[in-house]
Amino acid sequence: MLHADPRLAREIGELARRRMVFFAGLPGTGKSLLAHQLAHLASGAGRRIHLLQWDVARPVFEAAPAGR
Repeated sequence: MLHADPRLAREIGELARRRMVFFAGLPGTGKSLLAHQLAHLASGAGRRIHLLQWDVARPVFEAAPAGR
């Protein structure tokens, strides 16, 4: 996919060189997939990787009567 879109490849390359990358968005939009793919690319480039996944909104919605 990156080879098909040079602009996307350039953006992903820039993200992989950052010290910290933060993603936020609605459930099911691909945040985890993107984070794992960037981690894979950065690791392949010799970067040390730490992933922290924190979902504070989901328990609130799942605990509400509307979320059941």
